[in-house]
Amino acid sequence: MEATDGGSDGTKTVDASGRGVVDAARKVVVVFRATGDAPVLKQSRFKVEVRGTFARIVQLLCKQIQKDSVLVYLDSSFLPSMDDSIADLVEAYGSQGTLVLNYSLTPAWG
Repeated sequence: MEATDGGSDGTKTVDASGRGVVDAARKVVVVFRATGDAPVLKQSRFKVEVRGTFARIVQLLCKQIQKDSVLVYLDSSFLPSMDDSIADLVEAYGSQGTLVLNYSLTPAWG
């Protein structure tokens, strides 16, 4: 996966599919937090493009932790639909352009 350091804020800049750098004006910061038995990421903050669906964020996370599947929670409480728009999730649940997601390999909330 291609990635570049996003600068001094400790983020990596990738598109949601992990294919490379995209236009910075169309990005949101996604922060991944491990829960339960999930492996902790060395790099937990990523900038992803806002267009696309939540499934693309889940695919990015699966590549990062090298697992076939992972449960990704929003607000430490529910699993968004894979068809949900990243832009809609950021608008409804994000804070200052940041979306915090918890992830686990086994059910943690729900």
